Amino acid sequence: PVRRRAAVPASAAATKPVAPDRLVGHQAAVLALLPCDDGEHLLSGDAGGSVRQWNVVTGRSLAAFPGVGATLEALALSPDGARAAGALGAADGREHRLRLWDVGAAGRAVACGAVSRPIRAIAFSPDGGRVFAGGDDRAVRLWDAATGAEGHSFRGHAEAVLSLAVAPDGKLLLSGSADHTARLWDAATGAEVGRLKWNQSPVTAACFAPDGRRACVTAALVAPKARRRHILRLWDVETKREAGRLEGYPGEIACAAFAPDGRAVLACGETFLLLRDVATGAEVLREAVPAGRQGIRCVAFGAGGGVLYAGCGDGSILIRRVARHPGPVRR
Repeated sequence: PVRRRAAVPASAAATKPVAPDRLVGHQAAVLALLPCDDGEHLLSGDAGGSVRQWNVVTGRSLAAFPGVGATLEALALSPDGARAAGALGAADGREHRLRLWDVGAAGRAVACGAVSRPIRAIAFSPDGGRVFAGGDDRAVRLWDAATGAEGHSFRGHAEAVLSLAVAPDGKLLLSGSADHTARLWDAATGAEVGRLKWNQSPVTAACFAPDGRRACVTAALVAPKARRRHILRLWDVETKREAGRLEGYPGEIACAAFAPDGRAVLACGETFLLLRDVATGAEVLREAVPAGRQGIRCVAFGAGGGVLYAGCGDGSILIRRVARHPGPVRR
């Protein structure tokens, strides 16, 4: 006989929770995301410096911590979620500062030294004790996250620094620049230890794999009488050589992140979200981003890699659930 599944009562179906696919609450572009290890909570920060805590299972905003009263050019959250670092631009355009503050209703703020040009990228060390910032003055600067004291700087780029990432063990810093290079630095000394040269495009995004053995950076191929082809270049951190390429992205890549197991990489831009298998290049998830979202500004994976988050220019956060191991493409 044919076995049929028992019908679900209408009342039960109506009360079954539906996992949200978008979080709404920020009043400015979302610039930083920090998923919690429990898989149920998320911290997010916006261009006004406001930080929110979410329950991603219910979609509820659990807490909202005030901003810094100014528009930020860049923002990062410390790995433990206790501290934020934002890039402030002065109204007259003459002075730009990095500000550090404790996330909370009465968070303590520390103003770091001024720089002459805008700051474009910020990254914390894995222990949260140091913060790195780079921008239009072509240098990356190091600050003590507790006191705001400035340490050594990383100099060598010929144009603005656009992207930063710190290795999982905190020993290496990766920077991408408008001078078409990505560089590896000794985080403790500021010495350059590797360089990946690319003659055709700025490096707008950079990230390390969770094991620290690989990194990926953005690039573009420009052939005569041909359209610009946007790609991700994989970098072997030990040999300092290119380890592969992922091609076929529909536009400039604004941000990228490896999955927690290192087997897939997520890249996003103004109009797209694309998750791909690193080994084969196969698409795991492809999605067109509506113009109303105003582009994707930051991305992160939840614990275990089964959930990914994308912060948008309109202040919303997209939530997508994917298989923990790459499978057929979802469109």
